[in-house]
Amino acid sequence: MNTKEKALQVAKEAYTLVPFYMELEEAEKSDITNMQFEDIPIITKEMIGQAQERSLLSSRYIMADLTGKLVKTRTSGTSGKFSEICWDRADNNRSLTALWIYRKKYYGVKPDDKMCFFTLDLPKGKRYLEEKNKLIISRETLCESVIEEAYQKILDFDPVWMILQPSIAILLCECVKKGYGIPDSLSYIEFTGETLTKEVRNRVEQLFGCITADQYGTKEVNSIAYECPEGKMHCMEANVFLEELENENQELCVTTLQNHAMPYVRFRLGDRGRVIHHVECKCGRKGDVLELYPGRTNDWGILPDGTKVNPYMFMQRMTYINRECDQMLLQYQIIQQETDHFLVRVVVEEDEIQDMVWQMIKKEFGEFLGEKVQIDVHFEHMIQPDQTTGKTLPFINRIQR
Repeated sequence: MNTKEKALQVAKEAYTLVPFYMELEEAEKSDITNMQFEDIPIITKEMIGQAQERSLLSSRYIMADLTGKLVKTRTSGTSGKFSEICWDRADNNRSLTALWIYRKKYYGVKPDDKMCFFTLDLPKGKRYLEEKNKLIISRETLCESVIEEAYQKILDFDPVWMILQPSIAILLCECVKKGYGIPDSLSYIEFTGETLTKEVRNRVEQLFGCITADQYGTKEVNSIAYECPEGKMHCMEANVFLEELENENQELCVTTLQNHAMPYVRFRLGDRGRVIHHVECKCGRKGDVLELYPGRTNDWGILPDGTKVNPYMFMQRMTYINRECDQMLLQYQIIQQETDHFLVRVVVEEDEIQDMVWQMIKKEFGEFLGEKVQIDVHFEHMIQPDQTTGKTLPFINRIQR
């Protein structure tokens, strides 16, 4: 059974057991049992955001959900949307197996090696968490006044490898240039979450003196493609079926092969690229290779005193607010109009919480940006993605440069 046939099998299971897909099939007046895979409806983040809570959960896993046996995570909101993802623990482990095999084969990295990464998921006010072999750092530290403290934590922890967004890697490079040195044990950096340019990769490899690789994935399905030492992004065909839609934007669409508890079938990723089939690579792998087109590039915010801040600082505060509001924020977008003027666009699940959300945004952003900064909050029905990139950017800087 090839990857596409496995994806069709997952789709038939989803349309039989998952309320979201069953309702979609009824609305489309279609019959999944007689469909070609290409005829199955494409689902979007907007559709999922408007769906009923838990409607994406398979009926086979309701009891596991009620008894707390599922692995749960939330999307980070870096696309401007929040969603809860549920996995059966064994499925989640199987989903990551191929990625770990290739990390070890290509770059010598093992699951028990000490590692470091930045996250939006730590509780408010907690900047660092050491958990077994991991140093987890809040993205709240991504400003000039705190990043050096965070980097010193990294030096003290001495990781073997790190997972970094390119924009965060640039900040850490500045610490190295200031004379902080590099971790003694560091041998590998994995990029994810944003477009990786040659310039950033070259700077990181030069300053940190280690090998690097790019990894493309989402929390909805885990790893989608992983870069080999020959520079090719190999599709993780044991984990997903990746499609390039036949339209002018060359949008990418993914189907999980492993997440049976909350299956994502023909899920539009909001990224663009080309899938090249049947590639024989010098690294020894044969199969599909992804050419990802530029996207997920992040503007930087500029505070009234001229300080540059990573956009994750703003996203971190929206994550806090969403947590306090019982995860009822569906979408958001922060637009910097001037150094002292910000617009926050928000979509909430229920209109009744708008006043509470307004007050929380004013408080969080006021504490961060200062009382003299104007913060406008607009509540909207939906935030449409950019027509060129197909993405809903969480932060946009419109200051004239």
